[in-house]
Amino acid sequence: MRRTRLRFATRFAAARAPATALLGLVLGAGVPSPAPADQVRLTSGDVLEGEIAADDPEAVVVRTTYGTMRIERNRVAAVLRSPRRPSPSSSRPAPTQHETQPRPTETKPLDDRASTLAARAVAEEDEGLPQELRERVAKLAARLAGPLTAGARAQLRDDLESLPAVACSLVARLSREAREPATVAVLREAADTLRFRLDAARARPELGGDDPRARANGLRALAAEADPHVVPYLLRTLAVDPAREAKQECLRSLARIGDVRAAPALVRALRADEVRLVGEASAAITSWASNAARPELLEALLRAWEGAPSPRSAVLLEALVTIERPVVAEAFLRCVSAPEAEVRAAAFGGLARVGTASAADACARGLGDPAPSVRAAAATALGRAGRPEEAAPRLIEALRDPDPAVIRAAHMALQASTGERFAPEADVWTRWWRTRPGK
Repeated sequence: MRRTRLRFATRFAAARAPATALLGLVLGAGVPSPAPADQVRLTSGDVLEGEIAADDPEAVVVRTTYGTMRIERNRVAAVLRSPRRPSPSSSRPAPTQHETQPRPTETKPLDDRASTLAARAVAEEDEGLPQELRERVAKLAARLAGPLTAGARAQLRDDLESLPAVACSLVARLSREAREPATVAVLREAADTLRFRLDAARARPELGGDDPRARANGLRALAAEADPHVVPYLLRTLAVDPAREAKQECLRSLARIGDVRAAPALVRALRADEVRLVGEASAAITSWASNAARPELLEALLRAWEGAPSPRSAVLLEALVTIERPVVAEAFLRCVSAPEAEVRAAAFGGLARVGTASAADACARGLGDPAPSVRAAAATALGRAGRPEEAAPRLIEALRDPDPAVIRAAHMALQASTGERFAPEADVWTRWWRTRPGK
């Protein structure tokens, strides 16, 4: 006969003496050598151990380490009372109708829903917590026998996040037994996050469906509820969901929420292979990086742009030019001397959007770059960043460039800076420049 998973602990706890109390809670035993307990054998073959509180033709009420449970009589195969414990009727008057109902659990659980889940998981075979899961949590509990370093707590947090959502009750119980405040905080946060995942899966079945768009819509609705535990949920979904639509919605929702915990994930997304994900992450970061209190995000965005291939670099550039901060222009100026022509062209493209008068000299030097694409970008940037009286002569000279793209860029820059509409011929512009009024 298979035994309920509440019995597993006694063997494991005996081998882990330093963490006996913690392991006992996870696996169903409070002490290494538990006192004899009453047994309720279910028709499913499981056996519950605890104290029989009531036994009548309708139901059996048993107090377990998970709280008080009321089991319908049609699910009970047999009730066995411990020989060392008198039955309730022999030591006190027959229970009243009120006493036969389930009493509130004597513990103070971190969240009631988690304790209710644990009780149901033991009593209902179709929702039973697998023994493998209990063993996983027990191994985590063994780490809590002594103080944890910051690195060990970080690893514990990662391991807890990898647990299935139904483990929320087990983790909640660990949090009530741990003594180190920092570790307790990690356990409580993990229990709440697992509980949120469980509730979300039940409230929004589309989150577990096969349709990526339906999952994205479910994520959007979930994020709109502004629950503080939605951020870890979105971060986990961003990491494990393979669908681009779901990942995009995670990034959009994280951007709207603005929680600092999302910063590392957003920075990682800047190097994603999918360009649309890069765009969502960079848009989120630029909205945060506009705040001077988050300079590291801007630096991360700049580093990602400097080493990004096309077309990812173009997407990142579009995000960077929306940030009107001197550090952005300085980064562009650094990159005009990069060994890659693609990076130099992107840098001049950035200066064309955010460059100042101090960038005009660099743009003028760019007109002599060996790469036509760089010369064209430099001409555009010079027309926007330089003063007309200084930029015009150099742009007129650029009209003699052998590359049509450079001539076109220089011509458009001259028209924009001077307001004149001459043909793209260097001699025509030279004559006008020498005879222009008010020179």
